[in-house]
Amino acid sequence: LMKDHNVIAAMQIINAALYSAYCSVERLGEIMSIRMLELTLDHGLSAFAANCFAAYGTLLCSGARNVEDGYRYGKLGWELYNRFQEESFIAAVSIGYFGCISSWKDHYSHCLEPLKNAFHVALRCGDIAAAGLSVNIYCWNSYEHQNLHVMDSIASSLAERMEFFGQQTTLAMFAPLWQMLQNFMGLGSHDPWILSGNVMTLEAAIDFAANFNPSTFSWISFCNMIVEFCFGRIDDAEKSYHDCKLKILNNPHSAMDAGGLVFFGCLSLLAQARRGKTGRLVIVRKDIQKLRRYAMHAPDNFQGKLLLLQAEYAAVRGKHLLALSKYRLAIIDFRHAGLLMNEALANELLGKYHLERSSSSSEELAITHLKEALRLYRNWGATAKVDHLKHELQQRHKFLARALL
Repeated sequence: LMKDHNVIAAMQIINAALYSAYCSVERLGEIMSIRMLELTLDHGLSAFAANCFAAYGTLLCSGARNVEDGYRYGKLGWELYNRFQEESFIAAVSIGYFGCISSWKDHYSHCLEPLKNAFHVALRCGDIAAAGLSVNIYCWNSYEHQNLHVMDSIASSLAERMEFFGQQTTLAMFAPLWQMLQNFMGLGSHDPWILSGNVMTLEAAIDFAANFNPSTFSWISFCNMIVEFCFGRIDDAEKSYHDCKLKILNNPHSAMDAGGLVFFGCLSLLAQARRGKTGRLVIVRKDIQKLRRYAMHAPDNFQGKLLLLQAEYAAVRGKHLLALSKYRLAIIDFRHAGLLMNEALANELLGKYHLERSSSSSEELAITHLKEALRLYRNWGATAKVDHLKHELQQRHKFLARALL
């Protein structure tokens, strides 16, 4: 055990500043985590070791660079927390292990209850910043499967607490996601592909990021990319992908963040390839390999995303039978993984692919999958997406006006 009081004091100081360091300058946070690990290896275990092992595991897992070792470090951090039972550290360790590491190996749902528990314990212990970050990550890992009205209620509760405690940085990091969800619900601006509304305006969010928290730029671009792709602004979605790609993939974030980024980014590039910009396929082939690597570690979380990208890629290349099999497998995978948003999207893309085939049998199959997509989007709570998809389809294919009622 660590006995040198000077070293223990140093660990305490670094640990206290770790969250702020990650929020302001991520590389500084990484350096501090590694320094804590060095002190632990040189001077012995302490309650602080739980946090430093979890933080170091997060670094190793970043971008799936070394998932196996990162997962072991994270698990060791959690075991050390349980050994020392220092309640005030639960949020920090949970953020590292359950928030950023476990979804590289375990089903995404496994992290949700521990993060929720960490939020409540951290509030009780007075660690308000860590409490906010715990539930923030909970929401980022939930939106693909959780009903949007439930998510909106959770987000509202978080915002009320964080405003009361003056946690502006936490709110700024969370606001893009919450506004994105409200856009899907039809509670955003008039144009749902613009990330502005009741929660934030795009201009104010960019101004805050420039002046106080540059890492927020990544989350603004990430959420921009998703609403832009889902509401048909493909050029903008491609730009947003490139704006945040390196920042998110090269820094310690959740597997669900990295997987979602590559997924929607590649879908945007494939949509461009469908428009004749086939040079985008070079980037797609490279980025699909990233998702393939993610799926090897956590198939429950990423296999469906990989299959849908492979389906779209095969469709662009004119490989009809391969595309159909990949689309159907993706739908099955999303359904069994409980990823409601993605199951809806897969049905939408398969329905649109059938419309491209322009035969009577393809039209019937298109109607079947598009109706299912609309049903799933409704269940998800995405009113604006339902309205947008119906309008888009009825404008392009007059025969669908009655079929999709």
